[in-house]
Amino acid sequence: SLRVVLVEDAEELDEVVVVGYGFQKRSSLTASVASVSSKDLVKQVTTNVASALLGRTPGVEILQNGGEAGGDVSILIRGAGTFGSTEPLYIIDGAVSNNGINSLNPSDIESIEILKDGSAAAIYGSRAANGVVLVTTKAGKLGKTTVEINGAFSYQTPTKMLEFMNADQWRSYANMLADNSGYDRASQNVNPTNPDQSTDWQDIYYQNAAMWNLSAAILGGGENSTFSTSIGYAKQEGIVIQSDFEKYNARVNGSYKKGRFTVTENLSIAHTNKQAPPASRAIIIPTLPVTDELGRYVSTPYEAGYSITNSNLTNPLASMYAQNNYTKKTDIMGSLSIGVDLFKGLKYKLNLAGNYLNTHGYNH
Repeated sequence: SLRVVLVEDAEELDEVVVVGYGFQKRSSLTASVASVSSKDLVKQVTTNVASALLGRTPGVEILQNGGEAGGDVSILIRGAGTFGSTEPLYIIDGAVSNNGINSLNPSDIESIEILKDGSAAAIYGSRAANGVVLVTTKAGKLGKTTVEINGAFSYQTPTKMLEFMNADQWRSYANMLADNSGYDRASQNVNPTNPDQSTDWQDIYYQNAAMWNLSAAILGGGENSTFSTSIGYAKQEGIVIQSDFEKYNARVNGSYKKGRFTVTENLSIAHTNKQAPPASRAIIIPTLPVTDELGRYVSTPYEAGYSITNSNLTNPLASMYAQNNYTKKTDIMGSLSIGVDLFKGLKYKLNLAGNYLNTHGYNH
């Protein structure tokens, strides 16, 4: 026989969850809410907070829109809205964000709550049709001033690379193709200038890439006021050459309480610079060298004898390094709230918030 005794654990029931209009104990919460704490967010090295939610929010679909450095991440909660949009409403410290949570520093976040059911519309109206993502950033606490320094590093490497012919295999194949199709054999496939030359274009396009986050914060407070300031830097190199992502963050949070009045302010500034990878990466014949003896990119006319179809060959690497394509964003968000305890059981709170987002794209 086996006797099993279950012991009561009330930790989850005692948790306090942000629900948009205040705080509730999890035991009395009737709405469908997914909650993620700061301890879970910093476990994964990422430049986008949304990707750190993967696997931690039941009933919420996190979609990585691409593998490029700094790639956007979409959060799908309740399907598509009336006008085809799937993005939820993002609220950061009471302010509506026009840039989602892409600009946030994971180390600045205290918690993220996702309101998944229709009750969110009672707070935010029709904008909450696709759900609401509530972000609360860290605030200072009464007591000794603390300094936090965080750093994280990860390494990205491409997997499942395709196998292509080397130069000798290509010459045999191209000669057979020419014989069967009525073309003349290319002179470089019969008597190559450099028989040891074999270019793996795929290996040139992809690289091992580093990604790291650095942040520092000072938090503290006295009897009547608290403060929290932080700065952060994130860098992600692209697995594809000619691509990377950088992000700079700064935040100042503060609160002041005197008598029945409470004043809270939150101000954050983020600047990102994203260089998108080239749209195309052609795999051409392996017999063509990348550069000549002077370091110049090799592109050949058909007279050079590399092609069996009398066509010119353009070095794809040359066009990749000849283009400049980036997107810079500056995201400034702030909120100011003034609360008054009118009398026991009734409080009044005035909340003012704004978000400025500037996007500059360049392609040459």
